[in-house]
Amino acid sequence: MIPRVIFLICTCLLLLPRASSQEWQEIRGPGVVVETRARYVKLAMNLVRDFGKRVEEVQKHLGISPPAMITIIIGHDARDLSSRLDIHLRPWVAGVAVKSRHRIGLNAESMRPPLSMPAAVVLRHELTHLAIGEHQGPEQRSPLWLEEGVCQWVGGTAYLGIKADFLSRLNFDDLIPWKELSEHFPADRRSATLAYLQSFSFVEFLAWKKGSRFLLDLLDTTAGGVSVHEAFLRLTGKAQVDLEKEWVEYEKRRSIRMLYLIQVVSPLSIGAILVILAFRRRKRLSRALMKRMEEEEATRTGIWTGGDSHGLLGEDSNA
Repeated sequence: MIPRVIFLICTCLLLLPRASSQEWQEIRGPGVVVETRARYVKLAMNLVRDFGKRVEEVQKHLGISPPAMITIIIGHDARDLSSRLDIHLRPWVAGVAVKSRHRIGLNAESMRPPLSMPAAVVLRHELTHLAIGEHQGPEQRSPLWLEEGVCQWVGGTAYLGIKADFLSRLNFDDLIPWKELSEHFPADRRSATLAYLQSFSFVEFLAWKKGSRFLLDLLDTTAGGVSVHEAFLRLTGKAQVDLEKEWVEYEKRRSIRMLYLIQVVSPLSIGAILVILAFRRRKRLSRALMKRMEEEEATRTGIWTGGDSHGLLGEDSNA
């Protein structure tokens, strides 16, 4: 009887920490409430601490602001977030923004190895979605690739990581048609990542060529029911296909410059390392030679200055 009681007590004690880690906790800050599983409290506190900076970064890029009060939910994984937000999420999703409820969901699993996506990048991305929703109204929608590209441009591309595949597709004219990305992105992680990268690359080119204000005008125009092709003609006087050609050439030139830089920098780096090693070796040899010369000089000094009373000079004196 007693061993059984002890076993039950030990079992309960082992289960207590796990049970507490499953509980939801709430952390508040200026303009934000974070609902998190207990094990991610530290992450939640960091998000609350830096929340103002993330909002300022969105404002700096687009000149618009997210809602005054936002709720961030940190779940174990996409399934946990789906349950908490009452929406369906694909397993690879790192974050989600629910515009109508001013909510952001963050997938903690995606912020651990092997993916290790930076929380700041994901949060900026989702805050941009909310800022666009607040600016346009939650019911208005621009083409998905355009909004995701803008959010990726503001958020950063730290977690895309497969640009080589994208450049290969770009060079072989094997990009995903924009029409396919207007409403939905691919379901599998790799294809979806390529879709994000393609959208980001085109938007980055537009921002470089036309400025960030142009991106907001393009979002507003397309959200008003105007097609992307018509919006480009209205805002730039050029067809989308012509801008796409410029973008492809821009990316190809940039990739060539990058390859050239790698080819040039690599020999220079190797040469610099060899020069440094040679210099250090010469310095060591110089020190060794100087030490040997000092020792020889000390020996000669001892011989000629009578450092020893039985030296040659003493014998000559006695003579």
